[in-house]
Amino acid sequence: MRIAVIGGGWYGCHIGSELIRLGHEVVIFEKAPELFSGSSGYNQFRLHLGFHYPRSSKTRHQIIDSHQRFLKKYPNLFFPVTTNVYGISKGDSVMDWMTYKTVMQHDCPGVEFEEIDPASIGLTGLEGALVCREGALLAREPQRFFSNLLRQHLRLNVCVKNARTLVDGEGRPSGAEVDGEVYDWCVDCTYGQLFNSARGEVAYEVCLTLLYKRKDKNVLHLHHAFTIMDGPFTSLFPCFDDYADAVGDLNRLHTLTHVKHTHLKRFDSFADAKAYADAFTEADAQRMRPLFEEGILRYLPTFLRDYTYHDYFISFKTKTTGGADSRETVCRTNGRVISVMSGKVNTIFLAEDYVVEEIQSTAE
Repeated sequence: MRIAVIGGGWYGCHIGSELIRLGHEVVIFEKAPELFSGSSGYNQFRLHLGFHYPRSSKTRHQIIDSHQRFLKKYPNLFFPVTTNVYGISKGDSVMDWMTYKTVMQHDCPGVEFEEIDPASIGLTGLEGALVCREGALLAREPQRFFSNLLRQHLRLNVCVKNARTLVDGEGRPSGAEVDGEVYDWCVDCTYGQLFNSARGEVAYEVCLTLLYKRKDKNVLHLHHAFTIMDGPFTSLFPCFDDYADAVGDLNRLHTLTHVKHTHLKRFDSFADAKAYADAFTEADAQRMRPLFEEGILRYLPTFLRDYTYHDYFISFKTKTTGGADSRETVCRTNGRVISVMSGKVNTIFLAEDYVVEEIQSTAE
């Protein structure tokens, strides 16, 4: 079958590559000059195991159910983080430490962690903490990998304006039209950005992430990650361009986010969010920087001794308007157009399974 995939991030590239492997004729449309130019290339690069979502069982289970498939499929596109710490803030967390630990012990099948003393790794202000083996996605290697793998199937710098289902003389779905071209199916992996198809169902958050570089390779926090739960708190996470970067510790970069300050503004349309992001400047980032640093210093007092500001980037987070703490993957079919509302990177396989089953149902 001839299939159009719209969106050149993790979901579009993975689904497109699997459809090609199954023998379909696939064209992948990406509005930017290169793949992974949106949220897939600008985020905290965390390969989740569920610890981030103590209040969303469905999100946790989707992540866990897909995790091993991701490790097997893409062993060279992530790197293990030596020590990944999740801590519960003392006194002002939405969830207390015992509840958080109980959720992780009894509702995260197969996921291992170890309880630690926060003070042993220089953390303060925590009711309790655990260390787990969540990994870090490589920041730039996936873009290079999929660009090479899919080079004969890409249409870059093409912003799709319209996609619709075609019907036969009896009113039954017979194909999809994408900007005047006819396909058997269209898979929209833009999370509603395609002509704002999900208006009212999703919101677009403009997000600010700061980048810090470790001053000394020998500090205690080499390849360490710290995430403070559960509420408007902070996270420090390593960022590696590729394996050589990770093994050789070439850039020593970490992303710094803060739930209260990273999310700059929410919009109903992606166009409005993009306009706001385009107007954001380095001066704006510098005005926000003290708020981020104040947030991490509360728990890691040595932060400014060990890290120095390097840069910032703006990204977009798309969330369903009704799911307060849910980041699950949702797929739906309207005729011959499949819409993929992406969750975490691991759950690309849930979307793949849905898309393949839908397409195969019309091939029988």
